[in-house]
Formats: sequence, C-alpha cells, structure tokens
Amino acid sequence: MNWIRRIIEKKLFIFITLGLISFVVLSLKFFSIPWVYIFLSLSVYFYLIYRHIHWAKAKVILVNICVFFALMALVEFLTYYLTETISQSHKEVEIKDVSGNQPFVISDRNLGHLPSPSTVFKHSEYYTDGTQNSVNYSINENSLRRSIPEDRNDRYINSVLFFGCSYTFGEMVEDNETLPWQFAELDDYRRNVYNFGFEGWGPHHMLASLQDDRVEKIVSEEPNLIVFQGIFDHLNRVTNDHAWTVNGPKYVLKGEDLVRSGNFIINSKLLRQLNKSAIYSLIMNSKYVQPSFKEKARLFTEIIETSRAIFLSKYDSARFIVVMWPDSTYSDAEYKLVLDLLMSKGIEVVEVTNILTDIKNSPELYSVKNNGHPNPLAFNKIASFLLQQE
Repeated sequence: MNWIRRIIEKKLFIFITLGLISFVVLSLKFFSIPWVYIFLSLSVYFYLIYRHIHWAKAKVILVNICVFFALMALVEFLTYYLTETISQSHKEVEIKDVSGNQPFVISDRNLGHLPSPSTVFKHSEYYTDGTQNSVNYSINENSLRRSIPEDRNDRYINSVLFFGCSYTFGEMVEDNETLPWQFAELDDYRRNVYNFGFEGWGPHHMLASLQDDRVEKIVSEEPNLIVFQGIFDHLNRVTNDHAWTVNGPKYVLKGEDLVRSGNFIINSKLLRQLNKSAIYSLIMNSKYVQPSFKEKARLFTEIIETSRAIFLSKYDSARFIVVMWPDSTYSDAEYKLVLDLLMSKGIEVVEVTNILTDIKNSPELYSVKNNGHPNPLAFNKIASFLLQQE
C-alpha cells in the first residue's frame, strides 16, 4: 500500500535528518577535523534523498550536491594536513591542574582569556620520537605566573614589569627558568618582579590591562623598568589573524587615533564552529581578507606606543623597553620596517640578535627541544643583558 510506504519513508527521512544533525554536533565536539566528516555525511545524506525521488531535474541537482560535498571533504582533509604547523604535528600536549580540576585557561571579559588563579599546572608534551618533557606552572592569586620565590617576604620599593606572550610567560620552562624569574634572581631580588605574559597574548593585552587598571590594581610598588617581549607573530594577533586568538581585545586605527573596539568575536557560536574548518581558517587568514603587513605593523606599533605613553604618564621615571625577537619567516625588509616604526616613535628597542649573536646560525641553542620556545639559556642571557644596560 502506497500510503503506508509514504509514511514509512517520511519517518525514515526524519530519522536520517535527526541522525545527521546529531552526527554534526558530535563531530564538532569530538573530532580533530570535524568538517571532513560533516561534508562526507552531507554527501551521503543528499545521495539518500537522490535515491528516493524520481524527478529527473532534481536528481541532477542532487548528484551535483553530492559530488560538491564529497570534494569539499577531500579539500578540507588536504588543507588541514598541508597547513598544519610542524610544531603541532609531532607532539601531543596535556596541561593539568596538579591538585584538582581547574582548567588552565579561563575566560575574561577584558583580555579574552587568563590562566586560572592560585593553581599549579603540569604541562606535558609527548613527541613522536618517543621522548617527552614536562614542567610546572605556578599561577598566583592574580592569574600571573610566579616570578619570585613564594617564601620571600621582602618589602619592595620598586618593581619591574614584564609583558608579552608565551615567551614572557615561559612556555615549557620551569618557574625559576623564565625571563622574569631569572631577572629577579640576577638582580638579587632588589625589586619585585611581575610576569604579565600569557599564552597567545600580544601588545593589545598589555594595553587592555593598562586601560582596565589591572596593572595598577596588582602592582603595589613604583615600576622603574617595563619590558615588553615582542615577536613577529604579534602582528597577526593584533588583527586576530589566528583562529585561536579570538576573544582578545580589539584595537583599530581610525585615522591617526587608536581606538578600542570591544573584543574580537566572543559570542558567535557559529563562527567558533567555522573556525574548526581548515578551509575557512585558510580563507580568513589569507592576504585577501587580512590587512597588509604594513597595516599590521602600524597597528602593532601604535598599540605599543600608546601603552608606553600610559606607563610614562603614571610612572614618569620608568624605563620602557621592547625586546624584539627575530623571525626567519619574515624578510629583512619586513624586520627593518617594524624596527624603524618602533624607533620612529622614540621607543627603545633591544634586538635579541644583539644579545644572542649566534641565534640565526644556531637557533637550536636557544630553544626548548621539540617545542621551539626560548629555553632557560636564552632567558638568562637576556636578563643579564637588561641588567647590564641599567
């Protein structure tokens, strides 16, 4: 009976549709390359529809849709593996609270994300060559990594503030191996030292921390030295040119004025899921969508200059320094452009290549094996240099 068959087919269609929706949700939540599976499931879904209709024109359209989604799955797969960075392709990473279940990263309305306060985390990395490495991160009550021994009760008059990203935070080095800690130690703990760096941050986080009075609320002594560690990837971060830097503070240039424009996309659940697509990320990070290198460099410079101006308006005797790391993926002309822009603003710039003079020829001497971030030796030399320059 045709009417019974139609009811069964209708219920089967509803069941398959609900199954597809469930599969999409589960893929986005659990799979590392979810859009490959989503595109394949859509291809199969439209093929099943194709099998149950008899209108010739509709069949042609459905065949093309099936082929389209199958090709999209292939392109997504190839894009993912061709664009996956070497640094992430040969390791597995685990960061856990050593005494509880606190997440390493928590959300923050102003800065986008922070480390969980008053917690110690163990960061472990497992490499495909069979080796592994692990360190502990001690985070204090202000969501800052500790930069002096906890048992010291010195009454400080002055302080030193370090800002930056994972280079300042100290990825894959112990607490006492970071740049801020080694600086404090070499300085005989004469001043309190603060580590305002964190994973994925840039100069925009430094400026946002100043404008929100976060720095003023945490720092109780008069700073006489402020150090920002800059890397060239910060130029991408200030324009949100990474899927993993969403939620950070957003600054734009309107003419000659630098303006805070809220945060990069925070609440769009759809865009968060689209960011899991290698194709979408590649398009959004392409030169056709992102600002030019010169535009990024100008924004990067203006953010640092505005930060410096705020610092000096509050602490007029403080010295503000940018420690700039080299990056072999950028040309000498691009490197020079950034340095020239910074120095044209009167910003004091220290080039890491003038401290680690053999870093270009032997970068492995100054990086954590299998990780790529600066190692304790690099930080020790930079800390010594900064103290010698005072």
